[in-house]
Amino acid sequence: MTCNNPDPVTRFVAHQQFSVTLAYIIIITPFLALTLYLLYVAVKPWLPHQFTRVVRKYLILPALFGGRAAEPLPYSLGYLPTRGLTLVLVCFGALNLAFGLVNYSCYLPIHDPLYVHPWFKSRRSELIALVANRTGALAYANLPILVILAARNSLFTIFANISSNTLATCHRYISYIFVSHTIVHVVLYTMQVHYCRGLSRNQVITISSKYLIFGLIATLSLLLCLMFSSMPIRHYFYETFHFFHILLTIFILVSCWMHVAGRYPSEWGRFDMFVVASAAFWVMDHLMRLYKIVRLSCDYPKLVCEKYPGGLLKVTFFTSAQWEYVPGQYVYIYFPSAGPILSSHPFTVSSCDPVPISEAHGSLSIPSSTSDKNLRLTKLSFLVRPKAGTTRRLFDIVNATYTGKAILSAWVEGPYRQQHSVPSGRYDTVLCIAGGIGISLALAHLRYYIQREYLRRTSRLLSTWTDIWTNISSTKSMSTTVPSDASTDKLPHIVLAWSAKEADLIAAVTHEIFELKNLYEDIDIQLKLHTSFFCTSSYDSEKHVSYADLDRGRMEIHDIVSREISASARDFTADRSMRIAVIACGPGRLLDDVRSAVVELHGVKRLFLDLYEESFTW
Repeated sequence: MTCNNPDPVTRFVAHQQFSVTLAYIIIITPFLALTLYLLYVAVKPWLPHQFTRVVRKYLILPALFGGRAAEPLPYSLGYLPTRGLTLVLVCFGALNLAFGLVNYSCYLPIHDPLYVHPWFKSRRSELIALVANRTGALAYANLPILVILAARNSLFTIFANISSNTLATCHRYISYIFVSHTIVHVVLYTMQVHYCRGLSRNQVITISSKYLIFGLIATLSLLLCLMFSSMPIRHYFYETFHFFHILLTIFILVSCWMHVAGRYPSEWGRFDMFVVASAAFWVMDHLMRLYKIVRLSCDYPKLVCEKYPGGLLKVTFFTSAQWEYVPGQYVYIYFPSAGPILSSHPFTVSSCDPVPISEAHGSLSIPSSTSDKNLRLTKLSFLVRPKAGTTRRLFDIVNATYTGKAILSAWVEGPYRQQHSVPSGRYDTVLCIAGGIGISLALAHLRYYIQREYLRRTSRLLSTWTDIWTNISSTKSMSTTVPSDASTDKLPHIVLAWSAKEADLIAAVTHEIFELKNLYEDIDIQLKLHTSFFCTSSYDSEKHVSYADLDRGRMEIHDIVSREISASARDFTADRSMRIAVIACGPGRLLDDVRSAVVELHGVKRLFLDLYEESFTW
């Protein structure tokens, strides 16, 4: 801390402007990190393999400690980020801390009792006010970042396709930084105004206004928002959490605006622009959500919900919108007849197929027109495990029907993507590990690979006949034309390991898998599929082992990954590395076991594993 004695107002304005500059740097930092991430992705193919292996094995993939990332901490304390994400968050937090501590100057002279400052009575009160203003500015800087991270349609998802789980984790931890700045700001100014000891009369009159009132409203709203965002409320009262989160966010934005509106001249710093930017991001995200709802649901705002073995529900939705499907996509579904009208729940798309419009009209009990009989729609299917709240009420509605099927009004918003799809030609083996309802993601990848192989062979055949016809038409000598296989986008060896409690569910999904396999094998696609199913409860062996081997007990993730790696290693040559994609979806403990196994085996004996994980850690 330095001590100078220029014009106090000039020095105060300079300090405010410096705080605004630091706030702008805070806002730019996430976008700078995004740029560096995209640069790393772009140059990654040209980086030394040893370097990328070490970075992934020791920095990007591992959990922070104890192998726990997707499984919540004891006593519902939340989730720990991965090691790489922790490094990013620690750097961002350290930047906030450093900006809150640097470059303070006091204006009151030390040995001049006749000097009267227009605002402060002592050097201590002056310094407290400067620190309070700085932390307030940094809190405003973090506000638009929080809004962007909470958005479903943000730059991070559009350009970098960062998973919603990663963004939610960043939103959660940066909100703690935001709350910390706010608390320090409030506590320091409370110290100042206590009995009016630290401020002059003019300053006390200024703060005894709507400026102080709305600051207190914003602080209380923020603390309530933090309380309603605790893990028990998020998990067991999701609709309550969602409603209060939106309501309190609006209160915070409005109160933050009123807290600084007209408070400072523009040359002191436009803190209200941070609120304007936050509100603009929030409005744009919700307008994009509305567009996606209208695009998918304007023609058929209904869906079919029916019972599925294992106490699950199968939800089917039809849309006329063009859909570029890749596995890992998910949508948000609004159920106005079963829950709050503004509350939505995410569901992974387990299948996406083109169907005749007559099938959709028959399923939705809509009269068909003969003029539309040649039209085709997109049929989306989801598997839903009823829990509390809306999904439980949905199950009760279906269960109360005589047929076990109900047609309900619904709006679908999407599609969204967790990660980039797994390119089939890039890997020698694709290992899908699922737990419970996580089989939806495995089914999506299985269908995707088979359909891509079918389309590849079909286009190859069409290309061959087109070349032959061209040669005949041009009266050239006919020669056999074979399309190039330079793309090497061939079907990989697929391994599916799945564990579930319900034997009926395993039997139903197994039947669906093998019907799909037999269908495409009839059209000359030899599917290299190996399955391992585990049931964690008792079952009737004569009833449930008709399609595949079914083992009892919990599957050992490390043993499965090691076994499949050993089996795949027999088929690859030593002059190149073997690449395996590990796709995981299921409970947190299963995902953490998969991550630990991938980290341990990554890079061993020229082996490279890529982990594609899907989890919604709210």
